[in-house]
Amino acid sequence: RGMLARDVALVSENTFSYSYESGTDRATKMVVLQVDPATHRMTILSGPKVLAKGPVRFLASLSLPSDGESPMTFTMFQRPHESCMAEACRISPMGRIADCKDIAWADNELVDVSAGRLSDGRAAFAFATISGTLLYQLLTPKETGALP
Repeated sequence: RGMLARDVALVSENTFSYSYESGTDRATKMVVLQVDPATHRMTILSGPKVLAKGPVRFLASLSLPSDGESPMTFTMFQRPHESCMAEACRISPMGRIADCKDIAWADNELVDVSAGRLSDGRAAFAFATISGTLLYQLLTPKETGALP
C-alpha cells in the first residue's frame, strides 16, 4: 500500500518538488521541500497537493524554466485507460504551490516516460506505449504552461 511511484524535480536553489503516488490514499500528490545547505535538513514548504485521484501507470516530474516571476513544476502521470496528463504548478518565492493547471500531452497508453528540458526552453519526452512502440514529443514553454 504505502508509497508507490515517485519522482523529484528542482524548483530553485535548495528547493525541490517531491511527487508521489500514495497507495493508502489512492492519490498522486506533490509537496515542495527546502533543503538547509548547512544541516541538509529538509522542511516542507507547501503541500501535499493532490494532483490526481486513483492509481497511475507512471509518474515523472520535470523542472521548468521560470518566466522571470516564479518557477514551475510539471508532473506527468497517466491513470489506466486514459490520456496522459500533466499538472503544471507555479511555485511562489515562499515555496507555495499555486495556479496549477491540467495539461493533456499524449493520447497513447504508456508504460513509462522520461523527460528533460532543452536549452531553448522546450521540454523533450521519450516514452514507450503498452504495445512497445517508442515515441518522442517536444513541447514549447507555452505548451507546458511555463509561459502564458
